[in-house]
Amino acid sequence: MAHHEKTISAKAKSPRIAGFTLIEMIITIGIFGMVMSMAYQILSQTMRAEQRITKNTRTGKVGQGILTQMRRDLQGLVWRSYGSSVFLGIDGGSGEDAADEIHFITTSPVPTPDEDLDLYAGEAASVGYVLKQGSEGLGILFRRVKYELHENPLDDGEYFEVYQHVQGLEIRYLGPEDEWLDEWDPTDELDALENQNLGTFLPYRDHDTAEEEALAEEAAESGDPTVILDDEEDEEEEEIPLPLPRAVEVILHLAVKDETGYYQDSEGERLIERVSTIVPLVTTDILRVEDPEAALEDENGAGF
Repeated sequence: MAHHEKTISAKAKSPRIAGFTLIEMIITIGIFGMVMSMAYQILSQTMRAEQRITKNTRTGKVGQGILTQMRRDLQGLVWRSYGSSVFLGIDGGSGEDAADEIHFITTSPVPTPDEDLDLYAGEAASVGYVLKQGSEGLGILFRRVKYELHENPLDDGEYFEVYQHVQGLEIRYLGPEDEWLDEWDPTDELDALENQNLGTFLPYRDHDTAEEEALAEEAAESGDPTVILDDEEDEEEEEIPLPLPRAVEVILHLAVKDETGYYQDSEGERLIERVSTIVPLVTTDILRVEDPEAALEDENGAGF
Protein backbone atom coordinates (compact mmCIF):
# COMPACT_ATOMS: atom_id res chain seq x y z
CA MET A 1 0.00 0.00 0.00
CA ALA A 2 2.75 2.41 0.87
CA HIS A 3 4.52 1.57 -2.32
CA HIS A 4 1.42 2.41 -4.37
CA GLU A 5 1.08 5.81 -2.68
CA LYS A 6 4.69 6.61 -3.45
CA THR A 7 4.08 5.81 -7.15
CA ILE A 8 1.07 8.13 -7.34
CA SER A 9 3.01 10.89 -5.57
CA ALA A 10 5.89 10.54 -8.08
CA LYS A 11 3.55 10.79 -11.05
CA ALA A 12 1.90 13.90 -9.61
CA LYS A 13 5.25 15.64 -9.28
CA SER A 14 6.44 14.81 -12.90
CA PRO A 15 6.94 17.86 -15.25
CA ARG A 16 4.08 18.92 -17.68
CA ILE A 17 4.37 17.74 -21.30
CA ALA A 18 5.44 20.72 -23.67
CA GLY A 19 2.80 22.08 -26.22
CA PHE A 20 0.48 24.98 -27.21
CA THR A 21 -2.70 25.73 -25.43
CA LEU A 22 -5.87 26.60 -27.32
CA ILE A 23 -5.55 30.27 -26.39
CA GLU A 24 -2.00 30.41 -27.72
CA MET A 25 -3.13 28.85 -31.00
CA ILE A 26 -5.95 31.39 -31.39
CA ILE A 27 -3.59 34.30 -30.72
CA THR A 28 -1.04 32.95 -33.22
CA ILE A 29 -3.65 32.47 -35.93
CA GLY A 30 -4.99 36.00 -35.27
CA ILE A 31 -1.54 37.57 -35.64
CA PHE A 32 -0.88 35.55 -38.79
CA GLY A 33 -4.21 36.71 -40.24
CA MET A 34 -3.39 40.35 -39.51
CA VAL A 35 0.02 40.01 -41.19
CA MET A 36 -1.54 38.37 -44.25
CA SER A 37 -4.22 41.07 -44.43
CA MET A 38 -1.61 43.82 -44.34
CA ALA A 39 0.45 42.03 -46.98
CA TYR A 40 -2.60 41.67 -49.21
CA GLN A 41 -3.41 45.36 -48.89
CA ILE A 42 0.15 46.30 -49.81
CA LEU A 43 0.07 43.92 -52.79
CA SER A 44 -3.32 45.23 -53.89
CA GLN A 45 -2.15 48.85 -53.70
CA THR A 46 0.99 47.95 -55.65
CA MET A 47 -1.06 46.26 -58.37
CA ARG A 48 -3.44 49.22 -58.61
CA ALA A 49 -0.49 51.60 -58.82
CA GLU A 50 1.00 49.48 -61.58
CA GLN A 51 -2.30 49.54 -63.45
CA ARG A 52 -2.51 53.32 -63.13
CA ILE A 53 1.04 53.66 -64.41
CA THR A 54 0.28 51.33 -67.30
CA LYS A 55 -2.90 53.21 -68.13
CA ASN A 56 -1.24 56.59 -67.98
CA THR A 57 1.86 55.61 -69.90
CA ARG A 58 1.12 52.85 -72.37
CA THR A 59 -2.17 54.13 -73.77
CA GLY A 60 -1.01 57.73 -73.50
CA LYS A 61 2.17 56.94 -75.42
CA VAL A 62 0.22 55.09 -78.09
CA GLY A 63 -2.15 58.05 -78.45
CA GLN A 64 0.68 60.57 -78.61
CA GLY A 65 2.46 58.41 -81.18
CA ILE A 66 -0.63 58.39 -83.41
CA LEU A 67 -1.10 62.14 -83.01
CA THR A 68 2.57 62.73 -83.84
CA GLN A 69 2.17 60.87 -87.12
CA MET A 70 -1.02 62.76 -87.99
CA ARG A 71 0.60 66.07 -87.03
CA ARG A 72 3.60 65.34 -89.28
CA ASP A 73 1.29 64.52 -92.19
CA LEU A 74 -0.77 67.67 -91.71
CA GLN A 75 2.28 69.90 -91.43
CA GLY A 76 3.42 68.59 -94.83
CA LEU A 77 0.25 69.78 -96.58
CA VAL A 78 0.52 71.02 -100.15
CA TRP A 79 -2.25 72.43 -102.32
CA ARG A 80 -0.89 74.53 -105.17
CA SER A 81 -0.92 72.97 -108.64
CA TYR A 82 -3.13 70.08 -107.50
CA GLY A 83 -6.52 71.55 -108.36
CA SER A 84 -9.37 71.99 -105.90
CA SER A 85 -9.52 68.42 -104.55
CA VAL A 86 -6.70 68.75 -102.04
CA PHE A 87 -8.39 68.56 -98.62
CA LEU A 88 -11.54 66.84 -97.41
CA GLY A 89 -12.97 66.37 -93.93
CA ILE A 90 -15.99 64.08 -93.52
CA ASP A 91 -18.17 64.34 -90.43
CA GLY A 92 -18.95 61.02 -88.79
CA GLY A 93 -20.61 62.05 -85.54
CA SER A 94 -19.31 63.52 -82.31
CA GLY A 95 -18.01 62.39 -78.94
CA GLU A 96 -16.54 58.99 -78.13
CA ASP A 97 -18.45 57.27 -80.93
CA ALA A 98 -17.34 59.66 -83.70
CA ALA A 99 -15.99 58.11 -86.90
CA ASP A 100 -14.71 61.15 -88.80
CA GLU A 101 -12.46 60.95 -91.86
CA ILE A 102 -9.77 63.28 -93.16
CA HIS A 103 -8.00 63.21 -96.55
CA PHE A 104 -5.34 65.54 -97.97
CA ILE A 105 -2.17 65.79 -100.05
CA THR A 106 1.13 65.93 -98.20
CA THR A 107 4.88 65.76 -98.65
CA SER A 108 5.23 63.75 -95.44
CA PRO A 109 7.02 60.38 -95.92
CA VAL A 110 4.83 57.43 -96.88
CA PRO A 111 5.63 53.72 -97.36
CA THR A 112 7.36 52.93 -100.64
CA PRO A 113 4.92 51.51 -103.22
CA ASP A 114 5.28 47.82 -103.99
CA GLU A 115 5.60 48.47 -107.71
CA ASP A 116 7.03 51.21 -109.92
CA LEU A 117 4.42 53.82 -110.75
CA ASP A 118 4.93 56.09 -113.74
CA LEU A 119 2.90 58.94 -112.27
CA TYR A 120 4.51 58.91 -108.81
CA ALA A 121 7.67 60.97 -108.38
CA GLY A 122 7.99 60.47 -104.63
CA GLU A 123 7.36 64.14 -103.87
CA ALA A 124 3.74 64.15 -102.69
CA ALA A 125 1.07 61.60 -101.93
CA SER A 126 -2.54 61.54 -100.84
CA VAL A 127 -2.96 60.55 -97.19
CA GLY A 128 -6.08 59.94 -95.15
CA TYR A 129 -7.17 58.61 -91.77
CA VAL A 130 -10.23 56.37 -91.60
CA LEU A 131 -11.81 54.46 -88.71
CA LYS A 132 -13.25 51.07 -89.69
CA GLN A 133 -15.28 48.66 -87.60
CA GLY A 134 -13.23 46.17 -85.60
CA SER A 135 -14.00 43.64 -82.88
CA GLU A 136 -15.55 44.04 -79.42
CA GLY A 137 -17.34 47.24 -80.42
CA LEU A 138 -14.13 49.12 -81.16
CA GLY A 139 -12.72 50.54 -84.37
CA ILE A 140 -9.45 50.08 -86.24
CA LEU A 141 -7.63 53.22 -87.35
CA PHE A 142 -6.14 53.05 -90.86
CA ARG A 143 -3.80 55.40 -92.68
CA ARG A 144 -4.75 55.60 -96.35
CA VAL A 145 -2.02 56.29 -98.91
CA LYS A 146 -2.51 56.96 -102.62
CA TYR A 147 0.53 57.57 -104.78
CA GLU A 148 -1.01 58.68 -108.09
CA LEU A 149 -2.70 62.07 -107.89
CA HIS A 150 -3.80 62.58 -111.50
CA GLU A 151 -7.41 61.49 -110.88
CA ASN A 152 -9.55 61.60 -107.70
CA PRO A 153 -6.54 61.93 -105.40
CA LEU A 154 -8.61 61.75 -102.22
CA ASP A 155 -10.27 58.42 -103.07
CA ASP A 156 -9.09 54.83 -102.75
CA GLY A 157 -5.46 53.90 -102.21
CA GLU A 158 -3.71 51.43 -99.92
CA TYR A 159 -4.73 51.12 -96.27
CA PHE A 160 -2.15 50.61 -93.51
CA GLU A 161 -3.33 49.63 -90.03
CA VAL A 162 -2.32 52.08 -87.30
CA TYR A 163 -4.09 50.92 -84.10
CA GLN A 164 -6.87 48.48 -83.27
CA HIS A 165 -8.37 49.69 -79.98
CA VAL A 166 -9.96 52.99 -81.00
CA GLN A 167 -13.36 53.96 -79.66
CA GLY A 168 -13.71 57.14 -81.72
CA LEU A 169 -11.98 59.63 -84.02
CA GLU A 170 -13.20 63.22 -83.89
CA ILE A 171 -11.80 65.98 -86.14
CA ARG A 172 -12.69 69.67 -86.37
CA TYR A 173 -11.55 72.42 -88.73
CA LEU A 174 -10.87 76.11 -88.08
CA GLY A 175 -12.54 78.20 -90.75
CA PRO A 176 -11.62 81.66 -92.11
CA GLU A 177 -13.79 83.42 -89.52
CA ASP A 178 -12.28 81.58 -86.54
CA GLU A 179 -15.22 79.18 -86.30
CA TRP A 180 -14.74 75.45 -85.66
CA LEU A 181 -16.45 73.30 -88.27
CA ASP A 182 -17.32 69.61 -88.12
CA GLU A 183 -16.59 69.02 -91.81
CA TRP A 184 -14.56 70.56 -94.61
CA ASP A 185 -15.49 70.42 -98.28
CA PRO A 186 -14.22 73.54 -100.07
CA THR A 187 -15.25 72.53 -103.59
CA ASP A 188 -18.05 75.09 -103.88
CA GLU A 189 -15.97 77.94 -102.49
CA LEU A 190 -13.05 77.12 -104.78
CA ASP A 191 -15.14 77.71 -107.89
CA ALA A 192 -14.32 81.38 -107.41
CA LEU A 193 -10.63 80.64 -107.80
CA GLU A 194 -11.11 79.54 -111.39
CA ASN A 195 -12.14 83.09 -112.38
CA GLN A 196 -9.17 84.79 -110.77
CA ASN A 197 -5.59 85.04 -111.83
CA LEU A 198 -4.68 81.95 -109.87
CA GLY A 199 -3.77 79.42 -112.50
CA THR A 200 -1.86 77.31 -109.99
CA PHE A 201 -3.58 78.74 -106.90
CA LEU A 202 -0.86 81.38 -106.57
CA PRO A 203 -2.54 84.55 -105.24
CA TYR A 204 -1.16 87.29 -107.47
CA ARG A 205 -1.89 90.93 -106.71
CA ASP A 206 -3.61 93.07 -109.27
CA HIS A 207 -0.83 94.76 -111.27
CA ASP A 208 -2.57 98.16 -111.56
CA THR A 209 -3.25 98.23 -107.84
CA ALA A 210 0.37 97.40 -107.12
CA GLU A 211 1.54 100.26 -109.40
CA GLU A 212 -0.79 102.77 -107.71
CA GLU A 213 0.47 101.72 -104.31
CA ALA A 214 4.07 102.17 -105.47
CA LEU A 215 3.33 105.69 -106.76
CA ALA A 216 1.56 106.62 -103.55
CA GLU A 217 4.50 105.40 -101.50
CA GLU A 218 6.92 107.38 -103.69
CA ALA A 219 4.84 110.55 -103.33
CA ALA A 220 4.67 110.16 -99.57
CA GLU A 221 8.43 109.78 -99.31
CA SER A 222 9.40 112.59 -101.73
CA GLY A 223 6.60 115.07 -101.08
CA ASP A 224 6.19 115.60 -104.83
CA PRO A 225 2.92 117.54 -105.34
CA THR A 226 2.73 116.54 -109.00
CA VAL A 227 1.73 113.03 -108.00
CA ILE A 228 -2.05 112.92 -107.76
CA LEU A 229 -3.21 110.58 -105.04
CA ASP A 230 -6.62 108.99 -104.78
CA ASP A 231 -8.41 110.53 -101.81
CA GLU A 232 -10.86 107.69 -101.63
CA GLU A 233 -10.19 105.11 -99.01
CA ASP A 234 -8.65 101.97 -100.36
CA GLU A 235 -11.17 99.26 -100.76
CA GLU A 236 -10.58 96.28 -98.55
CA GLU A 237 -9.11 93.41 -100.53
CA GLU A 238 -11.49 90.54 -100.99
CA GLU A 239 -10.21 87.51 -99.17
CA ILE A 240 -9.36 84.66 -101.46
CA PRO A 241 -11.10 81.39 -100.55
CA LEU A 242 -8.70 78.67 -99.59
CA PRO A 243 -8.92 74.91 -100.02
CA LEU A 244 -7.52 74.35 -96.51
CA PRO A 245 -8.68 75.21 -93.01
CA ARG A 246 -6.49 77.38 -90.82
CA ALA A 247 -6.02 74.62 -88.25
CA VAL A 248 -7.14 71.06 -87.53
CA GLU A 249 -8.08 69.62 -84.15
CA VAL A 250 -7.76 65.85 -83.78
CA ILE A 251 -9.34 63.99 -80.85
CA LEU A 252 -8.74 60.28 -80.28
CA HIS A 253 -10.77 58.14 -77.88
CA LEU A 254 -8.71 55.04 -77.05
CA ALA A 255 -9.66 51.98 -75.02
CA VAL A 256 -7.22 51.38 -72.15
CA LYS A 257 -5.81 47.87 -72.41
CA ASP A 258 -2.92 45.70 -71.27
CA GLU A 259 -2.03 42.01 -71.51
CA THR A 260 -4.85 41.04 -69.13
CA GLY A 261 -7.58 42.81 -71.08
CA TYR A 262 -9.47 46.11 -71.13
CA TYR A 263 -9.62 48.29 -68.03
CA GLN A 264 -13.00 49.10 -66.54
CA ASP A 265 -14.25 52.05 -64.55
CA SER A 266 -16.18 51.94 -61.24
CA GLU A 267 -19.42 51.21 -63.12
CA GLY A 268 -17.96 48.27 -65.00
CA GLU A 269 -17.78 50.15 -68.32
CA ARG A 270 -14.74 50.00 -70.59
CA LEU A 271 -12.27 52.74 -69.66
CA ILE A 272 -11.66 55.24 -72.48
CA GLU A 273 -8.79 57.72 -72.58
CA ARG A 274 -9.00 60.96 -74.58
CA VAL A 275 -5.94 62.43 -76.30
CA SER A 276 -6.00 65.46 -78.59
CA THR A 277 -3.92 68.00 -80.48
CA ILE A 278 -4.41 71.14 -82.57
CA VAL A 279 -2.28 71.50 -85.71
CA PRO A 280 -1.96 74.98 -87.27
CA LEU A 281 -1.71 74.80 -91.06
CA VAL A 282 0.93 77.35 -92.02
CA THR A 283 0.35 76.63 -95.72
CA THR A 284 -2.89 78.61 -95.49
CA ASP A 285 -0.97 81.86 -94.99
CA ILE A 286 -1.06 83.87 -98.20
CA LEU A 287 1.75 86.13 -99.40
CA ARG A 288 0.40 88.21 -102.24
CA VAL A 289 2.99 88.70 -104.96
CA GLU A 290 3.02 90.56 -108.23
CA ASP A 291 1.86 88.64 -111.29
CA PRO A 292 5.12 87.65 -113.05
CA GLU A 293 3.47 87.61 -116.49
CA ALA A 294 2.21 91.17 -116.08
CA ALA A 295 5.59 92.27 -114.76
CA LEU A 296 7.32 90.69 -117.76
CA GLU A 297 4.97 92.46 -120.18
CA ASP A 298 5.69 95.80 -118.52
CA GLU A 299 9.43 95.23 -118.76
CA ASN A 300 9.18 94.33 -122.44
CA GLY A 301 7.01 97.36 -123.09
CA ALA A 302 9.43 99.68 -121.32
CA GLY A 303 12.27 98.35 -123.43
CA PHE A 304 10.84 99.58 -126.73
